Amino acid sequence: MRLFFIIFIYIFVAKESLGNSLFETKDYTLAFKSENIISEKIYQINKIKLKSFKLILSNILTENNYQLINKVIDPIFVNKFVLNIKIKNEKIINNSYYAIIKINYNKNSIIDYLITNKINYINYYPPKFLIIINEENEIENNSLSKNNNYYKYLFESKKLSHYNFVLPNLDYNDRFLFNKDVYENNSFNSFNEIKNKYKKKFILFVNSKKIKDTHNIKSFLYDNTDKYLISEINVKDINYKDLFFIINSKSIDKWKEINEINTSITNEIDCKININNQAELMFVSNLLKSERIINMITLKSIKYKENVYKIVYFGEIDILKNTLNRYRLKLTIQNNICSIMII
Repeated sequence: MRLFFIIFIYIFVAKESLGNSLFETKDYTLAFKSENIISEKIYQINKIKLKSFKLILSNILTENNYQLINKVIDPIFVNKFVLNIKIKNEKIINNSYYAIIKINYNKNSIIDYLITNKINYINYYPPKFLIIINEENEIENNSLSKNNNYYKYLFESKKLSHYNFVLPNLDYNDRFLFNKDVYENNSFNSFNEIKNKYKKKFILFVNSKKIKDTHNIKSFLYDNTDKYLISEINVKDINYKDLFFIINSKSIDKWKEINEINTSITNEIDCKININNQAELMFVSNLLKSERIINMITLKSIKYKENVYKIVYFGEIDILKNTLNRYRLKLTIQNNICSIMII
């Protein structure tokens, strides 16, 4: 049992680190020449603050919500959230300055600001989307085919890792599971079949139809039973780089909109926590108290291997479930009874 608990703690730390990566910043190289090293250093560090802080916000906010905050961002505003500034390998030789700068931010302070100002946010990265592309013109149709010009570009692209989607194999089985009739008939079952094959929850579907000299390109994000139009473009000449940049950005933004934590509403639920021993129970309860989607947690009753807590949380229950699942905690509701257990 002790070994299991140690392994669980290790998994939790790994998961928590993954969640924190949304708020992590990278090292920046600072190198310049100036007759006033001190003032130039302050100026350059402020530039890094703005850049790194805006990157965090772009990670956790939709484009609309990002623009709400972007209007007020300046060095004084950003300083409210700075945890520390780490400077490594600093060298000053005559008028030359060199250092490696890393600015760390207080995650809780950022989330507190968002909650106070009722700005929705996400607390984990979007998963990769399976991208399915149907290309047709007045003569032929290339769906999940190696003759598809969009797939040709993506397979040959050296920047595929920059996109938040994965490519299918384009084999016979893919074309058996999915064809253009799936899209035209809104057959979600077929979408689910190919999603299951690639173990992806979301499908990014691009339908390109050329009529005369114009390409109509519609892009959708598919969840289990929902379809979201994310872009529609009409062009004569396709710039694949620009096109996929737009599709990638808009699909991520739509995913954020679907999965963001709604800070304007709170819900509450009574949940049993089923744990094997007191140490694990304390660990899980402390974890729940530290997760910011949970506004308040109160112990209601105590039983052997089972405590009941009142949980007040922001947003919808599905978002809470997904958040806890990242920590290997499963929240289930059966017959109006909520349970949380380690998985």
